[in-house]
Amino acid sequence: MNVNGVVHDADNERKTITGALIVLLNPGVTIQEWVDAEFDDGMVHASGTSGRGGKFQLDAKVLPGTTYSIAVVHDDYWPVQVDHYEIPADASD
Repeated sequence: MNVNGVVHDADNERKTITGALIVLLNPGVTIQEWVDAEFDDGMVHASGTSGRGGKFQLDAKVLPGTTYSIAVVHDDYWPVQVDHYEIPADASD
C-alpha cells in the first residue's frame, strides 16, 4: 500500500513543514541500529521528502500488518523517531 501524508509542526498543527525527510526502515531494523550503521541506505525500506504544504509520498509501498521504524528529520526541528510502528492489518490505499 502507498503511504502519503502531511508533516506538521508539533506545537502548531496548522503549520506544515516543507523539506522534512521521512524514512521507513526495513522490518526488524531499529533507529539505533540504523544510526550505528551510519545511516546505511540498505536498511531503508522507503523514504520521501515533504513538499509544499508539508505533503509527502513514500517511494515504496508498505505491507499492512508489518512493523517498521520511522524517522522524520528536518534541520530546524527535533527529529521524531518511532521504533516498531505496525501498519494496521486492515489498512488500504
